[in-house]
Amino acid sequence: MVAMRDGVRLATDVYLPPGDGPFPVVLERTPYNRQRQPPAAQFVRNGYVFVIQDWRGLFASEGKFTVEMLTGSQGGEDGYDTVEWIARQPWCNGKVGVTGGSGPGIAAKQTVLSNPPHLLAASTGVASIHPDDRVFQSGGVLAEQSDRWIRARGVETSEWPRPHAFAFGDARVPWPRDRSKESVAGRVALLDHSGWFDGSCSSSFNDFLALKGPNNRLVMAPKAHGAFLAGDLKYPSANAGAGAMEWFDYWLKGKQNGAMNSKPIRYYLMGDTMDPHAPGNVWKEADTWPVPSQPRTLYLSADGKLQGSPPQSATGHAEYAYDPRRPAPTIGGPNLGQNNGPQDQRKLRGRADVVYFQSEPLAEPIAITGRGSFELHFSTDVTDTTFMVKLIDIYPSGYEALHLDEAYMARYHNGFDRPSPLEKASVYKLTIPLHDIALVFNKGHRIGLIVTGSNAPRFEVHPNSYVPVSSYDNAPVAHIAIHASTEHASKLVLPEAIP
Repeated sequence: MVAMRDGVRLATDVYLPPGDGPFPVVLERTPYNRQRQPPAAQFVRNGYVFVIQDWRGLFASEGKFTVEMLTGSQGGEDGYDTVEWIARQPWCNGKVGVTGGSGPGIAAKQTVLSNPPHLLAASTGVASIHPDDRVFQSGGVLAEQSDRWIRARGVETSEWPRPHAFAFGDARVPWPRDRSKESVAGRVALLDHSGWFDGSCSSSFNDFLALKGPNNRLVMAPKAHGAFLAGDLKYPSANAGAGAMEWFDYWLKGKQNGAMNSKPIRYYLMGDTMDPHAPGNVWKEADTWPVPSQPRTLYLSADGKLQGSPPQSATGHAEYAYDPRRPAPTIGGPNLGQNNGPQDQRKLRGRADVVYFQSEPLAEPIAITGRGSFELHFSTDVTDTTFMVKLIDIYPSGYEALHLDEAYMARYHNGFDRPSPLEKASVYKLTIPLHDIALVFNKGHRIGLIVTGSNAPRFEVHPNSYVPVSSYDNAPVAHIAIHASTEHASKLVLPEAIP
């Protein structure tokens, strides 16, 4: 039972390798019960002490679990105190690393940010320093799976009234955050793995850019959070670059094993998986992110096209009707669990609450790498609603592979610090940021965009009310106009990679 600075004691198991020591140490801090985590044998067998600890308030640890473990300072403080406790033990040689994926990865990254003097290296996966940024929500819309994750750990959150205008964690921490001061001056060497279809994707790039360490490495693979369900798309399952043991051997034991023999960012450029001769489907490296690109703008048209020229009509628009009682189902995306990956979206065709836009078949491949955006001009007859935006790669076979999946609450059209209700006679503009991506749309494919009002159960179903309500019984149907006119030109902006 290791005491933290406030006196709370955390349940901590120590696995010692054979020999006299002292040894380098690898720490993992977990919200999933330290006694049920994968065994420490691989580290112990390789000459490391392995230390595993329950988060405060969970399982055998004292204290109370709160959302500050995810968003504020508490997780970092507990990590700091544990690393420095380890350094004082006779079996530690003063060299400590921290590891973990998913929940334990959150704790590991926050420990890196807290910068304990004896922490030298970290190996993390599918995790964010601040999971409330685009993991537990997107565009102010609550991610239902993440909310259930919090409730399962004893935090009392109410299912109703809805919508939950996003207010997650410590009110003293501004949201979205200014990451400019989050630096450990490159002292802690971080190896981070994530996936294009994981909710931590963009957060992992944000963490890499914020930590500013010359010894940091990021690997972005074509994978999701958990078992990869990709339908007919088959990407390689293995990551490229150094693994955790190789990383710790280099930084904690001084082994010259090639762990640093790559550029800071290694990413998989996705492509057509049904054509063995298609461009893409290769590993690439970069010094920083994003890589050089130029904007490719595709304008929406009233008849469902994505085209390179602005609309010519003064009144053009496309329409759909969103009923909260009949939400559109989640089909793939960056979800926790099984319903994930670039699944086929054709099941959404024909719904009254879904509108499609697509380009003509491409005459040549188009590679996009980095972060794009969707500028949506809309009007509606309700006081608030949500928009779900999906970027899809439409294969010649008809397969509609989901690659980006975003949400945004309309009340934030003036910014997250100035929510306001909508008026029926007004046209509003939302600029919806897109997650990071590296994908080649192959020749003959179409670039597709889906806009709808719901994506359940991935995101909370909005009742089309600015004032929170207690049920969907009296929820109005939202009639949405997506404007595609000369004055209000909705458009998709993609980062086309510069060769």
